[in-house]
Amino acid sequence: MSGPGRACDAVAVTAVLVAPAAVLVLDLYAVVLVVLRAKVYRVALYRPMLLNIGLSTLPVVTAIGVRVNSWDVRHPVALLRRLSTHLRQPGTALEAGAFVATHAILVAVLYVPLFWLAWTSFLATAV
Repeated sequence: MSGPGRACDAVAVTAVLVAPAAVLVLDLYAVVLVVLRAKVYRVALYRPMLLNIGLSTLPVVTAIGVRVNSWDVRHPVALLRRLSTHLRQPGTALEAGAFVATHAILVAVLYVPLFWLAWTSFLATAV
């Protein structure tokens, strides 16, 4: 089966895969900031923030709309198959992509200014 509908579905699925990747990259960036904060300022690592960053991946799964149970992690192939089936339904890929992109923007709006403030503070005290 080919045609414009099939190409649109492929683009939507690709967007849905790129958006969670962006969220994960931003989460990794946040982890680096939290760990660097502890090292640069010689303070204890703030572990609840690391947990919070880990929990920020939950909206990705929630946005996609697939019910995931704790034991589904033990069967990743079945989980990916179910996720793929869900994303092929009309409108779900676009909806999930928009939600994940909005979450990525929110994380960027929160962490980039915080990083900038921390970095400028670090540079000011380093001189």
